[in-house]
Amino acid sequence: MRKVIISKRATYELEDLFDFLDYKWSVSIRKKVAQKLNNHIEKIRLDPELFPKSNIRSTRKCVISKQITLYYDFDDKNLNILRVLDTRQDPNKIKKIE
Repeated sequence: MRKVIISKRATYELEDLFDFLDYKWSVSIRKKVAQKLNNHIEKIRLDPELFPKSNIRSTRKCVISKQITLYYDFDDKNLNILRVLDTRQDPNKIKKIE
């Protein structure tokens, strides 16, 4: 099974997302979002071609919810989580990724 590697950038984005959820919503909402993320990552580990390719290189795009999108790539050994975007942010930032 592939090893999950989360980039530094994705780690920072997850921290920001969870801080936002704690501040604006609640710890229980944060836990639900974290569980949803974990479930999707596990699906990707089992079948990394499950989600469509994005507009950049070999990167794939997994829509977790209408607010959260995960970008990843993979090889035989690793699943690389590259970005975790909160779509409520500046749309120009998102366009730079795709």
